[in-house]
Amino acid sequence: MSRKSSSEAHKDYLQRDFDRWRLLARNHVFREDLCAYLKGCGKGVFRDLRSSRLAKRVQRMRQLHLQKWGIITPPDAELWPDADYTITPDRLERWYQRQREEEKAFITCLPPVFMNRIRAGEYPSRLFVEFDIDTSLPVDLILGLLDKQLRDWYWKEFGPHDRGKPASIDLQLKVYDLVCGSEEEKRRTFPEVASALSKQVSTIRDAYFAARTKIGIAETAKRSLSSRSLVNPGPVKECRDDRCRNAVGANDFCKAHQTYFNQDYGSQKDFLR
Repeated sequence: MSRKSSSEAHKDYLQRDFDRWRLLARNHVFREDLCAYLKGCGKGVFRDLRSSRLAKRVQRMRQLHLQKWGIITPPDAELWPDADYTITPDRLERWYQRQREEEKAFITCLPPVFMNRIRAGEYPSRLFVEFDIDTSLPVDLILGLLDKQLRDWYWKEFGPHDRGKPASIDLQLKVYDLVCGSEEEKRRTFPEVASALSKQVSTIRDAYFAARTKIGIAETAKRSLSSRSLVNPGPVKECRDDRCRNAVGANDFCKAHQTYFNQDYGSQKDFLR
Protein backbone atom coordinates (compact mmCIF):
# COMPACT_ATOMS: atom_id res chain seq x y z
CA MET A 1 0.00 0.00 0.00
CA SER A 2 1.52 3.30 -1.07
CA ARG A 3 1.67 6.04 1.54
CA LYS A 4 -0.25 9.26 1.00
CA SER A 5 1.72 12.49 0.85
CA SER A 6 1.25 14.82 3.80
CA SER A 7 -0.83 17.27 1.75
CA GLU A 8 -3.06 14.47 0.41
CA ALA A 9 -3.54 13.02 3.89
CA HIS A 10 -4.42 16.43 5.33
CA LYS A 11 -6.93 17.10 2.55
CA ASP A 12 -8.50 13.66 2.96
CA TYR A 13 -8.86 14.10 6.69
CA LEU A 14 -10.57 17.47 6.30
CA GLN A 15 -13.04 15.84 3.93
CA ARG A 16 -13.48 12.93 6.35
CA ASP A 17 -14.37 15.32 9.19
CA PHE A 18 -16.91 17.16 7.04
CA ASP A 19 -18.46 13.87 5.92
CA ARG A 20 -18.78 12.79 9.55
CA TRP A 21 -20.53 16.08 10.35
CA ARG A 22 -22.93 15.58 7.42
CA LEU A 23 -23.86 12.14 8.72
CA LEU A 24 -24.44 13.46 12.24
CA ALA A 25 -26.59 16.25 10.81
CA ARG A 26 -29.08 13.60 9.72
CA ASN A 27 -29.21 11.95 13.15
CA HIS A 28 -32.19 13.43 15.01
CA VAL A 29 -30.72 12.45 18.41
CA PHE A 30 -27.54 14.41 17.63
CA ARG A 31 -29.62 17.40 16.53
CA GLU A 32 -31.49 17.29 19.83
CA ASP A 33 -28.21 17.23 21.75
CA LEU A 34 -26.84 20.09 19.68
CA CYS A 35 -29.99 22.11 20.33
CA ALA A 36 -29.70 21.43 24.07
CA TYR A 37 -26.05 22.50 23.94
CA LEU A 38 -26.83 25.82 22.25
CA LYS A 39 -29.72 26.57 24.60
CA GLY A 40 -27.78 25.50 27.70
CA CYS A 41 -24.82 27.72 26.84
CA GLY A 42 -27.10 30.72 26.48
CA LYS A 43 -25.54 33.99 25.35
CA GLY A 44 -22.07 32.73 26.28
CA VAL A 45 -21.80 30.69 23.10
CA PHE A 46 -22.56 33.75 20.93
CA ARG A 47 -19.71 35.93 22.19
CA ASP A 48 -16.15 35.77 23.47
CA LEU A 49 -15.92 33.63 26.58
CA ARG A 50 -14.05 36.19 28.64
CA SER A 51 -15.96 35.28 31.76
CA SER A 52 -14.52 32.19 33.44
CA ARG A 53 -18.02 31.36 34.65
CA LEU A 54 -19.40 31.32 31.09
CA ALA A 55 -16.40 29.35 29.85
CA LYS A 56 -16.93 26.66 32.48
CA ARG A 57 -20.62 26.42 31.60
CA VAL A 58 -19.86 26.04 27.90
CA GLN A 59 -17.25 23.39 28.65
CA ARG A 60 -19.71 21.51 30.85
CA MET A 61 -22.40 21.60 28.16
CA ARG A 62 -19.92 20.34 25.55
CA GLN A 63 -19.00 17.40 27.74
CA LEU A 64 -22.67 16.64 28.39
CA HIS A 65 -24.08 16.93 24.87
CA LEU A 66 -21.26 16.85 22.27
CA GLN A 67 -18.28 14.79 23.35
CA LYS A 68 -20.24 11.52 23.22
CA TRP A 69 -20.53 12.19 19.49
CA GLY A 70 -16.81 12.86 19.19
CA ILE A 71 -17.36 16.61 18.78
CA ILE A 72 -14.76 18.65 20.63
CA THR A 73 -15.15 21.99 18.82
CA PRO A 74 -18.43 22.78 17.03
CA PRO A 75 -18.59 25.65 14.51
CA ASP A 76 -18.87 29.17 15.89
CA ALA A 77 -22.50 29.98 16.68
CA GLU A 78 -21.96 33.51 15.31
CA LEU A 79 -21.58 31.94 11.85
CA TRP A 80 -25.07 30.41 11.80
CA PRO A 81 -26.26 30.93 8.21
CA ASP A 82 -29.86 32.09 8.83
CA ALA A 83 -31.88 34.31 11.12
CA ASP A 84 -34.02 31.25 11.81
CA TYR A 85 -32.24 29.04 14.37
CA THR A 86 -34.22 25.90 13.56
CA ILE A 87 -31.67 23.09 13.25
CA THR A 88 -31.89 21.20 9.96
CA PRO A 89 -29.34 19.05 8.09
CA ASP A 90 -28.95 21.69 5.37
CA ARG A 91 -28.32 24.49 7.86
CA LEU A 92 -25.85 22.38 9.79
CA GLU A 93 -23.88 21.74 6.61
CA ARG A 94 -23.84 25.42 5.65
CA TRP A 95 -22.88 26.31 9.22
CA TYR A 96 -19.87 24.01 9.00
CA GLN A 97 -18.90 25.35 5.56
CA ARG A 98 -18.97 28.93 6.81
CA GLN A 99 -16.64 27.94 9.64
CA ARG A 100 -14.32 26.25 7.13
CA GLU A 101 -14.25 29.49 5.11
CA GLU A 102 -13.12 31.32 8.24
CA GLU A 103 -10.65 28.61 9.28
CA LYS A 104 -9.31 26.52 6.39
CA ALA A 105 -8.12 23.65 8.58
CA PHE A 106 -11.15 23.54 10.91
CA ILE A 107 -12.10 20.14 12.34
CA THR A 108 -14.71 19.29 14.97
CA CYS A 109 -12.67 16.66 16.81
CA LEU A 110 -9.21 16.34 18.30
CA PRO A 111 -6.39 16.43 15.74
CA PRO A 112 -5.91 12.89 14.39
CA VAL A 113 -2.15 13.06 14.99
CA PHE A 114 -0.44 15.46 17.35
CA MET A 115 2.63 15.61 19.55
CA ASN A 116 1.76 14.86 23.11
CA ARG A 117 5.17 15.06 24.75
CA ILE A 118 8.76 15.91 23.83
CA ARG A 119 11.71 15.20 26.11
CA ALA A 120 15.48 14.83 25.87
CA GLY A 121 16.94 11.52 24.81
CA GLU A 122 20.02 9.70 26.03
CA TYR A 123 22.31 11.50 23.59
CA PRO A 124 22.51 15.27 22.95
CA SER A 125 21.06 15.10 19.43
CA ARG A 126 18.26 12.65 20.33
CA LEU A 127 14.71 13.33 21.45
CA PHE A 128 11.82 11.18 22.62
CA VAL A 129 8.63 12.32 20.89
CA GLU A 130 5.24 10.90 21.89
CA PHE A 131 2.29 11.15 19.50
CA ASP A 132 -1.43 10.96 20.21
CA ILE A 133 -2.87 9.03 17.23
CA ASP A 134 -6.41 8.18 16.18
CA THR A 135 -5.95 4.47 15.43
CA SER A 136 -9.36 4.20 13.78
CA LEU A 137 -7.85 5.84 10.69
CA PRO A 138 -6.25 3.86 7.83
CA VAL A 139 -2.52 3.46 8.29
CA ASP A 140 -1.64 5.31 5.04
CA LEU A 141 -3.61 8.31 6.28
CA ILE A 142 -1.94 8.17 9.71
CA LEU A 143 1.54 8.05 8.13
CA GLY A 144 0.78 11.05 5.90
CA LEU A 145 -0.58 13.08 8.83
CA LEU A 146 2.34 12.02 11.01
CA ASP A 147 4.75 13.18 8.32
CA LYS A 148 3.07 16.60 8.17
CA GLN A 149 3.01 17.01 11.96
CA LEU A 150 6.64 15.99 12.35
CA ARG A 151 7.85 18.08 9.43
CA ASP A 152 6.00 21.22 10.57
CA TRP A 153 7.43 20.87 14.09
CA TYR A 154 10.93 20.04 12.88
CA TRP A 155 11.14 22.96 10.49
CA LYS A 156 9.81 25.32 13.15
CA GLU A 157 12.39 24.15 15.70
CA PHE A 158 15.44 23.48 13.52
CA GLY A 159 14.78 25.12 10.16
CA PRO A 160 14.41 23.44 6.75
CA HIS A 161 16.77 20.60 5.91
CA ASP A 162 17.60 18.89 2.66
CA ARG A 163 15.53 15.86 1.78
CA GLY A 164 16.68 12.63 0.20
CA LYS A 165 20.11 11.08 0.42
CA PRO A 166 22.88 12.95 2.27
CA ALA A 167 25.24 15.18 0.37
CA SER A 168 28.42 13.47 -0.82
CA ILE A 169 31.56 14.10 1.22
CA ASP A 170 33.88 12.56 -1.38
CA LEU A 171 35.45 15.90 -2.32
CA GLN A 172 35.92 16.92 1.32
CA LEU A 173 37.67 13.66 2.20
CA LYS A 174 39.83 13.75 -0.93
CA VAL A 175 40.92 17.33 -0.15
CA TYR A 176 41.63 16.43 3.48
CA ASP A 177 43.78 13.43 2.50
CA LEU A 178 45.80 15.47 -0.02
CA VAL A 179 46.30 18.43 2.31
CA CYS A 180 47.24 16.35 5.36
CA GLY A 181 49.27 13.80 3.42
CA SER A 182 50.13 10.25 4.46
CA GLU A 183 53.09 7.97 4.77
CA GLU A 184 53.13 7.49 1.02
CA GLU A 185 52.35 11.06 -0.05
CA LYS A 186 53.61 14.43 1.09
CA ARG A 187 51.33 17.24 2.19
CA ARG A 188 50.06 19.58 -0.49
CA THR A 189 49.07 23.21 -0.40
CA PHE A 190 45.58 24.39 -1.31
CA PRO A 191 46.74 25.74 -4.73
CA GLU A 192 48.40 22.39 -5.50
CA VAL A 193 45.25 20.46 -4.57
CA ALA A 194 43.11 22.89 -6.58
CA SER A 195 45.29 22.32 -9.63
CA ALA A 196 45.18 18.54 -9.19
CA LEU A 197 41.39 18.45 -8.80
CA SER A 198 40.61 21.27 -11.27
CA LYS A 199 38.83 23.33 -8.60
CA GLN A 200 39.03 26.88 -7.31
CA VAL A 201 41.38 27.43 -4.36
CA SER A 202 38.48 28.81 -2.33
CA THR A 203 36.50 25.62 -3.00
CA ILE A 204 39.42 23.51 -1.76
CA ARG A 205 39.81 25.70 1.32
CA ASP A 206 36.10 25.39 2.17
CA ALA A 207 36.16 21.61 1.59
CA TYR A 208 39.12 21.26 3.94
CA PHE A 209 37.35 23.30 6.60
CA ALA A 210 34.23 21.14 6.31
CA ALA A 211 36.19 17.89 6.49
CA ARG A 212 38.43 19.08 9.32
CA THR A 213 35.39 20.08 11.37
CA LYS A 214 33.52 16.82 10.77
CA ILE A 215 36.53 14.58 11.39
CA GLY A 216 38.16 16.18 14.36
CA ILE A 217 35.60 17.86 16.55
CA ALA A 218 32.21 16.24 16.31
CA GLU A 219 29.97 17.26 19.22
CA THR A 220 29.85 13.69 20.56
CA ALA A 221 33.64 13.46 20.50
CA LYS A 222 33.99 16.68 22.45
CA ARG A 223 31.59 15.51 25.11
CA SER A 224 33.15 12.07 25.46
CA LEU A 225 36.79 13.16 25.45
CA SER A 226 36.81 16.43 27.31
CA SER A 227 34.59 18.95 29.03
CA ARG A 228 36.15 21.73 26.98
CA SER A 229 34.05 23.14 24.19
CA LEU A 230 35.17 25.90 21.84
CA VAL A 231 32.75 27.97 19.83
CA ASN A 232 32.84 27.34 16.11
CA PRO A 233 34.39 30.50 14.56
CA GLY A 234 32.39 29.94 11.37
CA PRO A 235 33.36 29.29 7.75
CA VAL A 236 36.86 30.39 6.83
CA LYS A 237 35.53 32.29 3.81
CA GLU A 238 33.62 34.59 6.17
CA CYS A 239 36.54 35.16 8.55
CA ARG A 240 37.69 38.77 8.84
CA ASP A 241 41.28 37.69 9.28
CA ASP A 242 43.17 37.83 5.97
CA ARG A 243 45.13 34.73 6.94
CA CYS A 244 42.02 32.57 6.52
CA ARG A 245 41.00 34.05 3.19
CA ASN A 246 44.55 33.74 1.84
CA ALA A 247 45.57 30.46 3.49
CA VAL A 248 47.59 28.18 1.23
CA GLY A 249 48.19 25.37 3.72
CA ALA A 250 46.65 23.60 6.69
CA ASN A 251 48.62 25.71 9.20
CA ASP A 252 47.98 29.12 7.64
CA PHE A 253 44.57 29.87 9.18
CA CYS A 254 43.98 32.44 11.88
CA LYS A 255 44.55 31.55 15.53
CA ALA A 256 40.83 31.07 16.25
CA HIS A 257 40.37 28.55 13.45
CA GLN A 258 43.63 26.78 14.23
CA THR A 259 42.60 26.37 17.86
CA TYR A 260 39.19 25.11 16.84
CA PHE A 261 40.67 22.67 14.34
CA ASN A 262 43.18 21.26 16.79
CA GLN A 263 41.13 21.00 19.99
CA ASP A 264 40.57 17.28 19.37
CA TYR A 265 44.29 16.62 19.80
CA GLY A 266 44.26 18.17 23.23
CA SER A 267 41.11 16.26 24.13
CA GLN A 268 42.66 12.95 23.15
CA LYS A 269 45.76 13.78 25.16
CA ASP A 270 43.62 14.47 28.24
CA PHE A 271 41.65 11.28 27.66
CA LEU A 272 44.75 9.08 27.40
CA ARG A 273 46.35 10.32 30.62
